[in-house]
Amino acid sequence: MSPGSVAAQPGAYSDIAQLVGEAYWRPQGYRDGSFWEVYGGLAQTIYSKDGGPRGAETMQGALGLRVKPLRDHNLVLAIERRIKIGSLSHNDWLVRAGYSGGFGTDLRVDVPHWNTLNVYVEAGRFLRRKQDYLTFEAQAGRSFRMGDPDARWVLFPHAVLGVDYNSWRTAAGYNGAAGAGIGLGARYWFREDKYHAPRSYLDLSLQHRWRLAGDERGKGWFLRAALVY
Repeated sequence: MSPGSVAAQPGAYSDIAQLVGEAYWRPQGYRDGSFWEVYGGLAQTIYSKDGGPRGAETMQGALGLRVKPLRDHNLVLAIERRIKIGSLSHNDWLVRAGYSGGFGTDLRVDVPHWNTLNVYVEAGRFLRRKQDYLTFEAQAGRSFRMGDPDARWVLFPHAVLGVDYNSWRTAAGYNGAAGAGIGLGARYWFREDKYHAPRSYLDLSLQHRWRLAGDERGKGWFLRAALVY
């Protein structure tokens, strides 16, 4: 996901599935890569192992303002108001900064396969709860276009390293976790026309990570799906 996207609340650590949706508006357009936008979204836990909270009571709303000040670097600064909707959500302010970079993440038609690196890091603080978090993920591998130059499916076998930190300790006394492993991504590009290359994609990713340090949440299976339109 792009830095500063609406995200679910970091909190209890268990096997969970979350559904997140967001919409944004850029009043002045793209501005050659240096822009600002207003955004809003909803996040909800739809599955939680061992009977943890889920459903409508976990629905969290968000409204925010974010800025990408640098044209050539994907640094995003954001301030966001968390809005209580479900009984287990909360009202708070979140300030955060995110950065992503790498190469080979776009669709290529000149070669059938190419090297790919994707790095993402984000840090934030909830002001009322006085809760800090940091998340980092790096993926390195090779992308393979499936078919002729007109094909739009890309497979991405890769190695992955993930690290996260939360100032609220787990019951076992951990603030963070780190894991590394392997994964397979599949991306379908679409929404192109005579004048534009594909502008949207559906992205699916499945990873298995082994714990390197910290809490047990650093290991296991990680499944992710994203639609970027």
